[in-house]
Amino acid sequence: MEFKKMESNPNFVSMQESMLKFWEENNTFEKSVEKRDKELVFYDGPPFPTGKPHHGTVISSFMKDMIARYWTMNGYSVPRVWGWDCHGLPTETQAEKILGITDKKQIESEIGIDKFNEACYNIVANNNDSWAAYIKEMCRWVDYDNSYKTMDKSFMESVLWSFKECYNKDLIYQDYRVTPYCYRCETALSISDTKEADSTRPRQDTWCIAKFKTEEVINKKPVYLLAWTTTP
Repeated sequence: MEFKKMESNPNFVSMQESMLKFWEENNTFEKSVEKRDKELVFYDGPPFPTGKPHHGTVISSFMKDMIARYWTMNGYSVPRVWGWDCHGLPTETQAEKILGITDKKQIESEIGIDKFNEACYNIVANNNDSWAAYIKEMCRWVDYDNSYKTMDKSFMESVLWSFKECYNKDLIYQDYRVTPYCYRCETALSISDTKEADSTRPRQDTWCIAKFKTEEVINKKPVYLLAWTTTP
């Protein structure tokens, strides 16, 4: 195989555009997921449809793409389909702002559940274009056109089926736990719901201090360096 000589000052934008065009014209991604002797299905933890893409989602997307490409290059067919995490609370909160709702009772007494649900559906559909352009610019390989949504009946049925299978295998247990609760939203809160504001309640992060001995000596005593870290 003959490799082209790399320019000393390459035009990365031009290279990206050329590569994207080549992939699109030659259906490179589609060919990579054609049926092979070995298959590895990659489940992508999908983003919320309520937010626009931002720099914080870049590194995780690159890593997901890298893992799938690695197994593709090892001879596997690696189907990966884009998805949307239609988690109820962020979508409902955004719908309430759009509809001017300040009290949960307004949903039933003034708006109507059907119109409120319609507003939620519209929110899920509105961010698709911005994410599509974002993923393309990243050169990430993923089946975007046939994306799934966690609000799809087929998806919810598959979750219930999985839970039933776990229950049949005695892998499900019942117990108690302390869960943050929002009185305004009238629901329990997950970590994802609270971490953006870092919860609002005092918390002590896990941390440790490591001591490193140096070759320095002061007043006949060894000198140490102290390193403090929150990721021990």
